[in-house]
Amino acid sequence: MWFRMSVISLNRLRYASGRGLCILVLAVLSVCTEAPALMVPLATTTLVDRASCIVEGRVSEVNAHWTEDRSGIVTEVTLDVTEALLGATNRVTFLYQGGTVDGIMQRVSDMPVVTNGQQVLVFLRQPKASAERRRRLGLARETRPVLVGSAQGLWRIGGGRAVKDGFTVTGDESVIERDVDTGTLKNRVRQRLSKMNRSGGTP
Repeated sequence: MWFRMSVISLNRLRYASGRGLCILVLAVLSVCTEAPALMVPLATTTLVDRASCIVEGRVSEVNAHWTEDRSGIVTEVTLDVTEALLGATNRVTFLYQGGTVDGIMQRVSDMPVVTNGQQVLVFLRQPKASAERRRRLGLARETRPVLVGSAQGLWRIGGGRAVKDGFTVTGDESVIERDVDTGTLKNRVRQRLSKMNRSGGTP
């Protein structure tokens, strides 16, 4: 059986002065049985169909913080949009699980790691989790968009190529475009949007 796994690392020693007690915390491994680590592969057309916003932009802010109940870490990423394929906007902020706060790092298996200054193409949607599930995840008041298909919904752009990684799928992986010419990828997105009579990006 496969599970999504998150690892929280505490990179420091904690000493209890006056008691002669030294506690070394190396890692805490937590297993969440609600989501599989192996994802279903999503073709680009499927990502387009499920997205409410598709934009390319440069990462201008990356801010990680604890969830409302301090049970995990989430990261907010703000993009300065350079091109909108679906959804007219100059700036967008999205959320993904995991990140680093005060030296404590949490990594979630099917989520990307985004850094400031990166150029990315993202496929976003509004969170679909029920109010109860958001409460259990410590995100009861969170309404920011999330990536379609987790890490499958984010390509890093550079040198004319669009590349995505950091996830494992089960099934026919050939439908996934992990490394593709950026222009080809965008044209494929536009063609799918046109076929489905969807619009709203940069003219």
